[in-house]
Amino acid sequence: MEKGTTWSVYCLAIERMNLVDKVLVSMRCDDAWTYSPSTYVESFVKDLGLVAAYCGCEKAALINCLCSSSPVKLAFAYECIGNCHGFRVFDSEPLDLTEDEVKQRYGG
Repeated sequence: MEKGTTWSVYCLAIERMNLVDKVLVSMRCDDAWTYSPSTYVESFVKDLGLVAAYCGCEKAALINCLCSSSPVKLAFAYECIGNCHGFRVFDSEPLDLTEDEVKQRYGG
């Protein structure tokens, strides 16, 4: 390892999404919410076609992964979004850790 190397650790909730009126929204969105579902759209949703192309899959498949109850499929979808847009879309203040801090925190 190169001296002075740091790692950025991003924290994000891998949250299942739902299609409501053809709009991809958080599973927390329900009929009791005041505004239309399109008001609650995550910032990355508008570019899912671009994200899917970047990751080599179809947009429909990516949407299916985001709506899946499978943690593996959800993780794949969020990894695609992070790889395409950068993980700061989920966490604007990641932890920047030195080698010693990584070893202390995660072992090694």
